[in-house]
Amino acid sequence: MFIEPERPTQNSSFVGAGPLSARSRRGRAVRNPAVAALLVAGALSLAGGASHAQEISFFMGPYSAQTPANMETIVTNFQAANPGVTVSYQSAPWETYDEKITTAARAGDGPALAMQYTFGKYIADGLLRPIEDWVSPELRADIIPAFLEPGQGFAVPDLASVRGTFHNVALLEAAGVEGLPATFSELEAALVALQKSNPGITPLGFVSTPDDVGASYSYYLFGAGGAWLDDSGKFLMNSAESVAAMTFLKDLYDRGLMEQDVTSDRGAQEERFQAGQTAILPTGNFFVATLATNVPDLDYAVGSLPHADDVSPFAVGVTDYFIAFEQNDEARNAAGAALAAFIFQPENYVPWLASDGFLPVTRSSLELYRASAPEMAAFVDNLESAKFFPSGDARWAKVVTIMSETVQSILLDRMSVQDGLDAAQAQIDALPAN
Repeated sequence: MFIEPERPTQNSSFVGAGPLSARSRRGRAVRNPAVAALLVAGALSLAGGASHAQEISFFMGPYSAQTPANMETIVTNFQAANPGVTVSYQSAPWETYDEKITTAARAGDGPALAMQYTFGKYIADGLLRPIEDWVSPELRADIIPAFLEPGQGFAVPDLASVRGTFHNVALLEAAGVEGLPATFSELEAALVALQKSNPGITPLGFVSTPDDVGASYSYYLFGAGGAWLDDSGKFLMNSAESVAAMTFLKDLYDRGLMEQDVTSDRGAQEERFQAGQTAILPTGNFFVATLATNVPDLDYAVGSLPHADDVSPFAVGVTDYFIAFEQNDEARNAAGAALAAFIFQPENYVPWLASDGFLPVTRSSLELYRASAPEMAAFVDNLESAKFFPSGDARWAKVVTIMSETVQSILLDRMSVQDGLDAAQAQIDALPAN
């Protein structure tokens, strides 16, 4: 799974710097009090109305404790606007969510609309409707292109998170670090200073568990100028850039400048940051809401992801997707498409995202979202330039397992950087493309 919240100074170097990348932020986020009322507004009726009663299923994962209520409201309003259409909204804990969809799909009862974080297997099995069959040209044009492309013509992004680097300002100041480190060399110097100033803390968080190694490794792979895939779809795990990224991480680990527990997941490391035990932690924009709730007085700043001197600043975008299973019934297919369009209407879409702590993927929603969640401005500024890891690839689940094992083995001196990445490359090359 990509996105899993609740689990979700000096001049900042964060790309497109805005309010979040100011020297520090204190206090609880301020939201537009009227935004909660917007979920009851808006409607998109099925063309010509529904002449026959239709029931469709809609699956949505539990992004936060608020997600079920937000979805129930959207579904209720959609049904009111479309008499004769009944939507069965279903969810499940993340641990069983994928299995729930897969079981329904194999039984020939795939949902008319579903949020999913991996979908390559459904494409391979011919179960999904191409987006041109259920997403209007206007909506496709409205979606930020960088987020649409990874859907491979069968999925559209449902929401986004953008990753940045969170810094504990007090710890940086105590270590004499001026400004926010942006390049690899600046980051290394800051980590050394932090270690010297406060030996009891972890200077840098890094997550190598399967759930998050895709994002964590991307920070340094992209920062070294690399990529997960080439244009032909071949994974590039032993490229020169990947070797450089892993060598940098291994050096930090060996010197005690980085998280030493390779089994520590993102949730545990976010808790350490909140407790002042980790000084620098790359993670998603959803962490803003966590900090506002749990440690509203924490003095922190958000900066760019680290990168080599010859690599331009970048952001890592993370998204899940909406997919539509073929219903073998024209009216049910149309109802699923109408529900997707209804969700993306700004008056329905923005209150859900603001409540759950995520970002919009449609340009038509940006203005309302900025007004609803001003604390996310710096992250919104980076939506257009985000880079992605290939979660939609049918091999991805196995790739991240291989890379988690490889990264951990290298850090723990079970193999060298080159040997480890060569072995990972060989394992990934052997995976079937579909």
